[in-house]
Amino acid sequence: MIQSKLLLNSLIVLAVGFVTLSAHAYEAFQSACFPDGYTPDPNDEPLYAPPAPLTGIERENPIVLMTRKEFNERIRSSPLWESLYDKKLRNGSYGSFYNFKTLVKLIGSGSYIYVESSLDGHYWKEDQRFTRLTYGNYGLKQRNQYHHQLLEQERIEMIETLKLAIDHIDDKTASEIIDKLYEQYMDKVNNKTYLSDGQTIHTYIEYDGKFIAFRGKVNCKYDMFTGMTID
Repeated sequence: MIQSKLLLNSLIVLAVGFVTLSAHAYEAFQSACFPDGYTPDPNDEPLYAPPAPLTGIERENPIVLMTRKEFNERIRSSPLWESLYDKKLRNGSYGSFYNFKTLVKLIGSGSYIYVESSLDGHYWKEDQRFTRLTYGNYGLKQRNQYHHQLLEQERIEMIETLKLAIDHIDDKTASEIIDKLYEQYMDKVNNKTYLSDGQTIHTYIEYDGKFIAFRGKVNCKYDMFTGMTID
């Protein structure tokens, strides 16, 4: 009985470790060039996400966007609240993902805001300082059907994400930023302008001291827009 409990606890630790992968590691693993249905051989070397390619806007000293408490207060009054799965904010109290359901009805896979702190790590308290927000979609396979097209619902949700992250920004300004970013992004798609890994598309705008960036992926498996970061 004791051995069974120890084994169960070990499995739980492993599962939690997998769930708390960074957004980059999750995307890199999902977009690796394996055929659909591929199962890694247990005797193979373990898979590791390669380091993200440098974008040129890395910060030596990260800025604080807001605390977890402030983010939770803002999202309660945001139009995103209606689409949020966890309205009791149980995951919002100690997790890294805020999950939304509207896109599930439209494309079969939901969107999320992934919150990170390079200052406090996984210090899941109200005063945890967020230094990056990432907007994306869980289902890369479903999202890939639309390639680099910016879906209207994604546009709406990214505008609202900007309003969460930037004080006193209005709808018009947030909308203009998203539209400008998409124009820059599609220019890089059309000209096949990638980062050093030869497959990541990245473009950004600086506003109010914050870097707002669009990302995409082009490789043997995916050819698509992957999301937005704010830091």
